[in-house]
Amino acid sequence: MVTKFTGDGCWTPKSLGNSNAYYYSLTSRDFIDILSAVESIPECKRNSTLAKQDINLGDFGFFLEKDIHNRLENGLGFVVIKGLSDISDNEQFYALALQCIGLYLGKTLSQSINGEHMHRVEDEGYGLDHPKARGTNTNIKLWFHNDTCDVSCLLCVKPAIEGGLSQIVSSSSINNEMYDSHHELLKELYKPYPFMRHNINTTMEAKLYMHPVISNIDDKIVCNILRPLIDKAKVFPEGVISSKQIEALDVFEDLCHDERFCYEFPLGEGDILMMNSFSTLHSRTKFSDSLQNNKKRLLLRLWLSVSNSRKLPESYKYVYGATTPGSYRGGIKKAIE
Repeated sequence: MVTKFTGDGCWTPKSLGNSNAYYYSLTSRDFIDILSAVESIPECKRNSTLAKQDINLGDFGFFLEKDIHNRLENGLGFVVIKGLSDISDNEQFYALALQCIGLYLGKTLSQSINGEHMHRVEDEGYGLDHPKARGTNTNIKLWFHNDTCDVSCLLCVKPAIEGGLSQIVSSSSINNEMYDSHHELLKELYKPYPFMRHNINTTMEAKLYMHPVISNIDDKIVCNILRPLIDKAKVFPEGVISSKQIEALDVFEDLCHDERFCYEFPLGEGDILMMNSFSTLHSRTKFSDSLQNNKKRLLLRLWLSVSNSRKLPESYKYVYGATTPGSYRGGIKKAIE
């Protein structure tokens, strides 16, 4: 049923103001806990996927489990952790620190058919029609979207020399605006839409799947969209959508870019952006890179399945594998070797 949502997750850039509700600055005690955790990781495990039993984040780990964990599911739905660059600017340190932090929030997920759990977000020069192209390996402006996980984490190793600003919106606030000003179109988004399988997700058997863009499950929003996958689905007879469905998507996308709802900000070196994939949508602006390889824009990404996650519609089961709250779900299935 089409509805309006309430609560902390219904934020706008204006409501955020100059508050620190969305960010956390690491303390000197946090630095000690993170540094100790990273330095204690055995050399033999530094280039592999870690498990929580491999690390000990001390009091900072307790803070992540009790505070950040709750903010992501029941608060604004996103958090920026600042200050990691005050400890180190080494890429391997950043990767290990991000894994440590992520593992105190949930379990990491595969992000490719090769089973990689740490993904490099950098421009590799692919054209959009290249079979290996995904938004993360180009420098283009992205569609507003969410990732195939409960929580997505991005750590900035190097920002771009120009552009590449992070953009994030509250899915509930977009829903509520459409409820008031485009009610009939919002109804369309609560109906199933066809999605084409992502070109990198070749271990997914079906090439077309259906689910709503927006759902209300137990009074919590579940919003999931990647517009290009809907547009590409029209190559199948069952993937063709109506003009009204297209109009609903257009209005939704326009509102995501509206400055009333789109919070735009730079991620500085060492900053970590964490986002609930069902209550927020994110994007980034187009960027220009340095000509020096060691100064090119680079982000590291982790996908997490978390224990305090919300229930999903049953139609999400095909993509996520499970829909029950707190279940291990999401990611991209690794190809059989």
